[in-house]
Amino acid sequence: MSAVIQPATTPGKADTPRETSGTRLAVRRFLRNRLAVAGLGVVVFFVLFCFVGPLVYSTDQTHTALQQVNLSPGGAHWLGTDAVGHDELGRLMYGGKVSLIVGLAAGVLATVIGTLWGAAAGYAGG
Repeated sequence: MSAVIQPATTPGKADTPRETSGTRLAVRRFLRNRLAVAGLGVVVFFVLFCFVGPLVYSTDQTHTALQQVNLSPGGAHWLGTDAVGHDELGRLMYGGKVSLIVGLAAGVLATVIGTLWGAAAGYAGG
């Protein structure tokens, strides 16, 4: 014998719509946009590559290694080395880190200056 189990319902609650917060609605709308999700994935990948990558794949980017000039990709250097012996993958990580920091700083600085300028213009009346 099989018994059918029905979920217990509270009287009067079945017809009322469930309230949803603004944050939940925004996340649902964001997740429906495939390009936005893909863009977020790319940004997260680059942030992890540039900030966590050097912790996993550490290289010396300050000293030249002339005995390792222009090596082809291999086990020790995944993307090879450049003309002064620096590891190319380490250079990509370091350069990406600097670029992300500069871009973020420029965005924050522009936001702060724009907010102050707009507040001053609003206060002064034009």
